[in-house]
Amino acid sequence: GGNAKNHAHCGGAGAALARRAGRWPAEVPANRIGARLVSDHLLSRGHVKVAMISGPASLRTSRERELGYLEAMKLAGLKPVIVRADFTLAGGAGAMARLISGRPPTAVFVASDTMALGALSELGRRGVRVPGDVSVAGFDDIPALEFIHPRLTTVHVRMAELGAAGVARLLRLLDGDDRGLLTRVHPVALVVRESTARPRAISRPG
Repeated sequence: GGNAKNHAHCGGAGAALARRAGRWPAEVPANRIGARLVSDHLLSRGHVKVAMISGPASLRTSRERELGYLEAMKLAGLKPVIVRADFTLAGGAGAMARLISGRPPTAVFVASDTMALGALSELGRRGVRVPGDVSVAGFDDIPALEFIHPRLTTVHVRMAELGAAGVARLLRLLDGDDRGLLTRVHPVALVVRESTARPRAISRPG
């Protein structure tokens, strides 16, 4: 997996921005709401064994996305399963390998698309079909997703808007405007694509 500190930027701009958000004001996506949306989506498809691949506990991004997942699982009366990785492709692959070596879940919410791509790669290597055997969903909606099959269900984060807002904030701070000291949360949206479906065991014939 390598050193998480060096690789956290692979988790997308959200992870890089949020790393500093604990100490500094920041522009951040609605992590908790997005994680709740994607977890609820998997549950609404009929999954009861839904696991999560999260990032390092030290990152605000990880903690907020875990909260959304935990809320959804608690409300559904289901047991949460969280495996930690480091927001890298290799981290996602390793975490997925650990998850499916035991009693595999039928759905996995991965806390970043970068890790989700690693997870999908590991499933493909083992001959596990997505979404036939396991549904997989990510978070960030990174541009590379249009080249991946199956196309990944994920949470869309407006990265360009986050970046522009960050620049505007910096300029306000340089001007001595204290509004730049508030952390601002940007809306997110669930994007349902081909990587999530109903679990096979539940789908009825015909």
